[in-house]
Amino acid sequence: MTECPSEVPAQGLADLPPKRNVVAALPNLENAARSFSLKSHASRSISFLVAVVLAVGSLIVLPGCAPVAEDSSVSDQIYRLPWPTESGAYEIQDVRLQTFAEPEKLRGHSAEIIVDPRLSGGRLVGEEPIGRWSRAGSKRVPADFVTLQAATVYAHLEKLGDIDRELGISKKLNGPSRIGLMARLSDGVSQSILVNNAIFDGRLDSLFIVPFVGSELPISLNAGIISHEHFHRLFQAIVLSRLRETARLGCNGDHVHLGIRPEAPAPAFEPASEESTELVPLKVLNQAVVRGVNEGFADFWGWAYSQDEEFIGRSLGFREDDVRRLNKPVAVIPLKASLRNSLTTIGSRGVPVLKSEAGRVSVSYRLGTEYARIFRGIVEAMIASGVKKPRAIAQVRQALALSLDTLGVDIATAWGTTELEPELMLRPAIEKLLKTPPNGPAVMDTAAKKSVCKELERIQASAAVTSGLCTETAP
Repeated sequence: MTECPSEVPAQGLADLPPKRNVVAALPNLENAARSFSLKSHASRSISFLVAVVLAVGSLIVLPGCAPVAEDSSVSDQIYRLPWPTESGAYEIQDVRLQTFAEPEKLRGHSAEIIVDPRLSGGRLVGEEPIGRWSRAGSKRVPADFVTLQAATVYAHLEKLGDIDRELGISKKLNGPSRIGLMARLSDGVSQSILVNNAIFDGRLDSLFIVPFVGSELPISLNAGIISHEHFHRLFQAIVLSRLRETARLGCNGDHVHLGIRPEAPAPAFEPASEESTELVPLKVLNQAVVRGVNEGFADFWGWAYSQDEEFIGRSLGFREDDVRRLNKPVAVIPLKASLRNSLTTIGSRGVPVLKSEAGRVSVSYRLGTEYARIFRGIVEAMIASGVKKPRAIAQVRQALALSLDTLGVDIATAWGTTELEPELMLRPAIEKLLKTPPNGPAVMDTAAKKSVCKELERIQASAAVTSGLCTETAP
C-alpha cells in the first residue's frame, strides 16, 4: 500500500533518456485508430499498436511526415490523441486544445507537466519536458510515448477545467494542475517501486502517474481515471483544506490520496457488534468515512466525465472492474454501526482487533463504491423520468460540486468530537439536487424529483437524508 513518501526519489528512470527517438510504425492513421481500439472484457487484450507503444516508447509517425522541429513556432489547436468514443473504446481522434501554448515544452495554461519528478530543496522538479511531434497535415501527432501521455493528460485536464469553470469551482484551486509523469515512488513496506497507479499528493498539490507495465489501457490515457484523480484535487481544496491540523487525517487522508485502487479486495459490510464500538476510535471511523466519500465521489466524477462503464477495469483489469463498476445495484447504504464493525477483524488469539491500515483503506473503497453507485442510480432514475442523459449527469454533478463547501464545513465541525454518519454524507448533494433555486442553471422538474425520491426510497435512505426534500414530491 502507498505510504506518505517523504521524498520523491531523485534517481531518474533508466528507460527515459533525455532525447527520445521517433520510430515509424503503421501505414496510415485509419489503421492506427482501428488498432488502438480495446476489446471488451470477454477477451480483453491490448492491441498490437499499444503493445508497440509500451515496448519502445513511441507512437505512430505517418509516412511522409517529418518530426516537428524543436524551435517550431507553429501553434496548432488540433492533436491526434487516443480518445474515448461513445461506446467506451479508445481510438485516435482529432482533439481541439485551446490552452496548450507550448507543445514543444509540454506546457500550457491548464496543467504543468513534469517528467521524472523529484524533490529538490522542498520543490518538485523534473526532467526538462520535451514534446516530440510529427505532422498529419496541420495536425500534431505525438511521436513518442512520453509526449503521448503528456498531451492526453493535458487535454483531459483542459476539458475538466472547463467543467470546473461552468460549475463555479475553478477558483477553489491554486493555479493549474501539476502532473508528474513516470514518477518513481515506493511503498512504505517493501520499498518496491509502484506501478500501474495514480497518486494525488495534497502536500505538493500534484498528481503522480507511476510507470504502467500492464497489458491494458495505460492510466495516463484513461479519461475516467484522470477525472477521478482531478476530483481528489477538488476535494482536497474544498473539503480537506478545512482540517487545518497537520495530522488530522493522517498521511493518507488530507495529504496523500492512495491512488486508484486499494491493496486488497474490498470486504462486504458486516452487522454491528458490541466489541467494535470500543475497538474503533473516533478518528479512525471518521477517517474511513472521509476516505470513502473522497473515493466514491471521485469514481462518480470519473464516470460522469468519461461516461465509460468500464473506466476502472480498462486499466486495472476485470477483477477490479467487477468490484467497482458503477452500473450495479447499490448493495446497502452502510450505517455507522456496520461501518465500525467492518473496520475490525478477528486477531490471532481469536478476539476482535482493529484492521490494519490496508484493511481500513479497503473498507473505505467499498464505502466509496456504494456512494458512486447511489449517484449513478439517481442519474438512471432521472433518465427514466424523461431527462436526457447528458442533462441528468450534468445536474447530479452540479449538485455534488455545490455540496462540497457544506460537506467540508460539516466534516470540520464534527471531526474531533462527533462520529460521522456515512449516510449523512449524501445529504448535502441530495439537497442541492432537489432544492435547486427556480432560477438555477439545472432546475429539476417534478417528474424527475419524484423519480429521485423513489430511488432514495428503494435504497432505504433514512429520513435524515430525505427529510424536507421528498415530502412535496411524493406520489
